[in-house]
Amino acid sequence: MNQSGFKIETGNRSDRLYLSKVGDVPIRVHRSVEGKIKQVIIKYGSGEWFALICAEETETQKKEIESVIGIDLGIKSFLTDSEGRVIENPMFYERWSV
Repeated sequence: MNQSGFKIETGNRSDRLYLSKVGDVPIRVHRSVEGKIKQVIIKYGSGEWFALICAEETETQKKEIESVIGIDLGIKSFLTDSEGRVIENPMFYERWSV
């Protein structure tokens, strides 16, 4: 994995990707890069060049779970949850069949 030899420069008029041994290349950035860039892969396909940027994600704090519910889908009743609520089967097939 290469972790050097590249740099992304974004400006208000033009975005550029610097590649060692190649130089500055104008690019179109469709999404901002979040985290530390670990690798840049250059690919050619469909008559165009693409730069695939692999970045290390920053760890985000997870939300604490407040409540949990279990759901059972059955045959006699359509749905039964862990709090005891039961939703009857709507029986669409029996209503619409000839």
